[in-house]
Amino acid sequence: MIMVILGYFFNISIMMFRTGSMSPTIEAGSIALVREVPATGLQEGDVVTVDRGPGLLPVTHRVLDVQSIDEQTGVATFTMKGDANATPDPMPYSVDTVREVIFSVPGIAPAIQWFSNPLVLGGLTISASCLVVWAFWPREPKLPANSAHTAVTLGLLPVLLLMPPFGTPTPDDRGQAQIEHIHSEVLQLRSITYPQSMVNMSPGDSAIWVVDIWAEAPESGTIDVTLSAPERLTQDIGPFLISVDSCTLESRAATTRCTTPLSTLLAPVAATELAHDRQGLPLLSFPTEQTRRFVVTSFLPESTGLEHTTKNATIRLAATGSGEKLTVDPYTPHAPESLPKTGVSTWLAVMLSVAIILILCGVKSMRRRRVRHEN
Repeated sequence: MIMVILGYFFNISIMMFRTGSMSPTIEAGSIALVREVPATGLQEGDVVTVDRGPGLLPVTHRVLDVQSIDEQTGVATFTMKGDANATPDPMPYSVDTVREVIFSVPGIAPAIQWFSNPLVLGGLTISASCLVVWAFWPREPKLPANSAHTAVTLGLLPVLLLMPPFGTPTPDDRGQAQIEHIHSEVLQLRSITYPQSMVNMSPGDSAIWVVDIWAEAPESGTIDVTLSAPERLTQDIGPFLISVDSCTLESRAATTRCTTPLSTLLAPVAATELAHDRQGLPLLSFPTEQTRRFVVTSFLPESTGLEHTTKNATIRLAATGSGEKLTVDPYTPHAPESLPKTGVSTWLAVMLSVAIILILCGVKSMRRRRVRHEN
């Protein structure tokens, strides 16, 4: 009740951290109290949560630099970086509101997540519903004066148990960055992944993979970049959507920033199309004097309809130039050549239906009981 009041009147909510990208400031397994504030008040060093758009989970990191603030629209453009990450986030953020972290408490999130488990939540819901039926069941003795209040209180239990703890927690969707450097005599590729965001994805989740490409070429030339998926995954690549953006980097360091705005090279396309294209989908050709960053985003639409289904996807970026060719796949900790594992559950819907049926039975029994006493 307190959290509902704080959320409604003061825009305050609870957030759970399942990764350690903000360690040691906010460890994995912590919860944080956050408050929605205008982005125009952002300062360097603030720890904030930023919404990244439809179909993408928000991210909580520290503000590195406030690049610009539009006083008319209230939109601020800034860069962020997790305290535990070696590199900044791959692209700047432009938003009009952020959620500022007020304080955090370590170690509580696992307990909240345990109570959010469908089996635990379902068991508690059925138990509370059975208790409601028992409280409403007709009895011969006269109904005590406080029984009606007890019955109403018990009737609220299944509803409260079906609600996520403290409203809807917003998880931090990234862990520590994994950096891999692949090179030949001329071509250079640097792959930056966030492994924790690439596994156990559910509809609505997203994962970002960043690849920097350049050449140590004595002569001018071009680098051709293509995106593909291994042929063996054609039948089991899942319902993932893939998009690609790119920009020019100011230097070849991992912490460098874009000198040009991100341009869209590939609008969201089904991963199955990449799997059927054996030659690879051409993305961009650029001079060897440039250093380019490619931001590959994989996400699952909300309407996938998957239920406890394991689907894996591997995408592959290839660079060809100066007579050489290099390929790179995103790194994942549990399946070396997979993007995310998907899965959603119908337990909550089933348990909610059972709870509603039991509560209706209890209410009907209570009405019959009162009619009998009045007669």
